[in-house]
Amino acid sequence: MTCPKTDSFLFQYFTGDSATRAKLLKEPHLLTCSDCSEKLSELLANESYLSSWEDVSVPSWNSKKIFDNGNSGVPNFWFQWIPTAACLVMLCVFAFNLQITDYGTGLNISFGKKNLEMESFIRDVRRVQELQLVEFNAALAEVELIQTQNNARLLQTVLEQTQLYSAQNFDRVVRLFDAQRIQDLEDMRQEYQQLVDSDYKTLRSLQQLASFVSVSNGIIQ
Repeated sequence: MTCPKTDSFLFQYFTGDSATRAKLLKEPHLLTCSDCSEKLSELLANESYLSSWEDVSVPSWNSKKIFDNGNSGVPNFWFQWIPTAACLVMLCVFAFNLQITDYGTGLNISFGKKNLEMESFIRDVRRVQELQLVEFNAALAEVELIQTQNNARLLQTVLEQTQLYSAQNFDRVVRLFDAQRIQDLEDMRQEYQQLVDSDYKTLRSLQQLASFVSVSNGIIQ
């Protein structure tokens, strides 16, 4: 019995980036499920084999020399009908639904509807695609929910920080006003003391002047 998570796991692995692949390779399910590990190993081997062909250069060939009538020996009349004949053969294949099957001992050519195996394969592929689409939509909804929750937490943090900064700034302003009030009171006290001292000196001067005038009047009399 095959693992039901194989198709979803392979889809996530080959459609994800390098970080997603590294994360999936460390999942406990891959280490315990032989079906998933075998399918992944097989596909990775195919991927490595196909990647090795990327560095293989295409052999150069001279099309003019190959299709030259004097060197190929093919008459020009028959050569010009080769593309038309190929198109007719392909048209017959699609029109009559031609199927060629190799059984090892020979070839079997049949006409008609597709065999049951091909139809079953197509149904399986469609079912896998539908399952992958459902899982993808579920994953997308989960990501959107997580993003919404993260945004809400971020907004809450910003509001808390703003309230904290506002409270700190308010305390700082209150302290500045209080310090300024104390300084103003101290300045007023000093000015009042100076005014009192000045009035006291004025009164002393008036008293001395009155005493002097009184003494002077007594002498004159």
